[in-house]
Amino acid sequence: MSERLVESLLKHMNIKSVHYYNSNFNEAGRVDDKFLPQWTKFVAGNNDRPLIANNAWLGDPILGVVKQLFINFTLFDDPDDNMFTLIYKEDEVIDATTLLTHIVENRPKFVDMEKLHNRLKCAPYPFPHVVIDGFLQSDTLPKILSEVNKLQDADAQTKYIDASSPYEFNKYAFNSNYGPYLRKLFVELNSPDFIKHIERITGVENIICNDLSLHGAGIHRIKSNGFLQLHTDFNTYYSKTRMLDRRINLLIYLNPDWKAEYNGELCLCDKNTNMCAKKIEPILNRCVIFNTTCSSIHGHPEPFNAPDDVVRQSIAVYYYTENTQGDKEIDFEGCPPRGTTWYPNIDVSAKPKQIFYV
Repeated sequence: MSERLVESLLKHMNIKSVHYYNSNFNEAGRVDDKFLPQWTKFVAGNNDRPLIANNAWLGDPILGVVKQLFINFTLFDDPDDNMFTLIYKEDEVIDATTLLTHIVENRPKFVDMEKLHNRLKCAPYPFPHVVIDGFLQSDTLPKILSEVNKLQDADAQTKYIDASSPYEFNKYAFNSNYGPYLRKLFVELNSPDFIKHIERITGVENIICNDLSLHGAGIHRIKSNGFLQLHTDFNTYYSKTRMLDRRINLLIYLNPDWKAEYNGELCLCDKNTNMCAKKIEPILNRCVIFNTTCSSIHGHPEPFNAPDDVVRQSIAVYYYTENTQGDKEIDFEGCPPRGTTWYPNIDVSAKPKQIFYV
């Protein structure tokens, strides 16, 4: 790319926000007011020293911690406000060469974007959802699976191991200590480019992008005899003084050599009939996306019937929008804040007139 084109690209980058994240992608601070004046000088060619991603003159909010800088921007006067993100490592010099390198490197690498074609839409019953097989690129899938398998039960941030619980058992959840491929995958799944596909498929607009600190995402592992009772998810929570509405669940299953007798299907239930309407086998590289509402009853309530050396694993990402109801303390559906709501009385073995197995 010629120097003239590089200069044109720089001058037409409309920076929307600049954030620091630490090495586990926990937000360390927003530095727009400190970064943008230096960026203006940089673009104009009048900067008297190199522009560096992590530097004390940017007002680094967490000194001594390895960080990355997220620069969110649009190009030209884009009427659709399509946002891009550049991610710089600590002390990396920002110049035309590294900028172009990051633009190339930060293109989607993990998700097979052809699977998210324009005709892909959510099925409406029993609540909006879509099932996508072959979701991750075949060359990256083994690396992701390997890093998930390396996570140790003892290091799980949350453990549900009370055998007397009627709601969940032998379930382990991880939200940190990821390998490099997993960290990059979560970045991609929260990127503006990927989220615009989620918005088109689900019909949910204004999903929050590039925030890896939002509640709930991680790796979920179910071991022998474990289960997750049928439920609807919590609907709201406060993050950095703002109220967020939970809108979308995305699950990527990582279970090779899956067998039907393991009893680990994801059940989607019809709230009106109080019956299971669809069972989805959690096979390797299958993605399930569904809208999160007061009616989206789901879970895998039957105990996981597998040998001790076999686990049921998935990647979970939850998407949020900022609540727009003001001081009413209600979500986008008009419901008051609620936690997880359990539905233990739905019999998933009962056969309704119409049940779909995927």
